[in-house]
Amino acid sequence: MHAACVCRVLSSVCHADCKGSFLTVAVAASYIQYQGTSQGFYFDPNTVPNLAPLSNNPGFLEALRFWQAVTPYTNPVKTCAPTNADFQAGRCLMTINW
Repeated sequence: MHAACVCRVLSSVCHADCKGSFLTVAVAASYIQYQGTSQGFYFDPNTVPNLAPLSNNPGFLEALRFWQAVTPYTNPVKTCAPTNADFQAGRCLMTINW
């Protein structure tokens, strides 16, 4: 039994990393935008017109730490399928999918 089934693979079939990057961004947003969307996400809105990037900050670092900590508890099968077979078979407690 795995704690979570999460698609997190770089695939030549999908030409993307499935949902892994989107999930990382979703976790990072909760750290970066703790006062709402006015804080920006990818760029600092207070630095117009230059728009300083916000990717080098504690929020993104914490999101990466989160996934590093969670990964050992996810299913080892890396897939880019639209559904997760391990979750459907009852081998995971939860999944994040859309």
